[in-house]
Amino acid sequence: MQRTINLYALSRVPSGDCFNQFEKAYSQRQDKALTQDHEISSLHHFVDWLMEEGVEIYQLDGFYFSFKIPQISKEFDLLKFNENECLNIELKSEPVPETKIKDQLIKNRHYLSHIGKKIYSFTIETKTKTCYTLNEENELEKCDTIKFVDLFCRFGRGLEIDMQRQFKVSSYLVSPLNTPIDFINDRYFLTSPQEDVKRKIIDKINKGESKYYSITGKPGTGKTLLTYDIAKDLAKSSKVLIIHCAKITDGQKTICNSINNLDIVSASSIDDEFDFAMYDYILVDETHRLYEEQYNLIIKAIKDKKQVCIFSSDPGQTLSYAEDGRNIVGAIESLECLHKFELSDKIRTNPELAAFIYAIRNLNCPVGKDVNFRNIDVLYANNVDEAKQLIDYYKEKDYVFINYSLSNYVVSPFEAYEGNYDTHHVIGLEYDNVLMLLTDDFYYDENNILCGKKHPNPNYIYTKLFYQGISRVREKLALIVVGEYELFKKVLSVLEKANTK
Repeated sequence: MQRTINLYALSRVPSGDCFNQFEKAYSQRQDKALTQDHEISSLHHFVDWLMEEGVEIYQLDGFYFSFKIPQISKEFDLLKFNENECLNIELKSEPVPETKIKDQLIKNRHYLSHIGKKIYSFTIETKTKTCYTLNEENELEKCDTIKFVDLFCRFGRGLEIDMQRQFKVSSYLVSPLNTPIDFINDRYFLTSPQEDVKRKIIDKINKGESKYYSITGKPGTGKTLLTYDIAKDLAKSSKVLIIHCAKITDGQKTICNSINNLDIVSASSIDDEFDFAMYDYILVDETHRLYEEQYNLIIKAIKDKKQVCIFSSDPGQTLSYAEDGRNIVGAIESLECLHKFELSDKIRTNPELAAFIYAIRNLNCPVGKDVNFRNIDVLYANNVDEAKQLIDYYKEKDYVFINYSLSNYVVSPFEAYEGNYDTHHVIGLEYDNVLMLLTDDFYYDENNILCGKKHPNPNYIYTKLFYQGISRVREKLALIVVGEYELFKKVLSVLEKANTK
């Protein structure tokens, strides 16, 4: 856990690698903050100025330096806390446009608001000693330096808190499908990689560089939020269509009814009679699930009317042999003048969960040295009745039980379990706590790779349904192994990799 530091002690260290080494050892952070020389110089100027103003060394205690919220990489220059208040200070070595200062402080206030303390937000231009603050109405004001120093001193030595607990990433993640009201009311921010992709796509669209764009990324990288955010912006001046390649959720209906010029339809409604002509932009989410005839109709419409289309997809998230065989993502990549963008940083799945999901699918995978599995439960049930008891118990603890999609024609053993959802109903959705089953339909082969037996629907692939389900999780995961003791032991071996380090 990152510790607080004394700014005076930190600022006495000259610029260079030694500063970063000292700060890492002092704060005991896991990651190494790569503070640039101009940032170090700015810190020196800031501390020297405070000392000139009569600030005592002990009042420079208790600061979190360059703290990053895990996964989303949101960084704060300086944070300090007392019982009821939070002090946020951003340091600038050179004058910065006030619009940028305001935007940064508003974003900071959004992320800090989740800790439930009164927030004081400041930006200091350290060379000129110019002080800006954000008032209660989120308006930027120049602040009297005497008032700033008085407030600074009032925090005293500060308070050390559990930053990991206070800044849970699930508190900041907005899913258009799960939390549509937050999405509609702009109560979210994109990560830097998402903002970069959005800016490039909008810029290329405005320049007319292409009519085809592709966004790819693995589960948890924020493809859906980025896709819907772009659609919302385009809908301010144009008619926009989102084609969702799964069942339409209540959240999508809410968005559709609340945002003008934006329609959301299921891919199942795309046929020869569908009127594409009314739209300027077409965005396709979960593109890898499209049927060939739907894909061809979309491409034909774009060619006829010269519309712009943005495809969002993850080729690794197909659920059936048919989806693999259609290879829609491959067809998109062969389009002339396609502009491709990839999101690689996972923001929804934390490192612990990502490591476990990776390792359980391939027992040969190592587990990182800093990973623990305290938020993962692996349980054993001798039979269906015991499994049901455990399912009910975890549902009471606010876990969402995701069952496997059933066959419409052949009886499946998973019909014995009543789930909140099945794997086809959670496409594009996410949940804090997820519960799934592993039964005799799963086994590890001689290479320790998780395999599945034949599904009652011969088109479905058990291992892909399993991956679809567990990749919906944000915070806590529980697995119940039913009646397969050897399978249970192998799954437990993944937990042991973390516990024995």
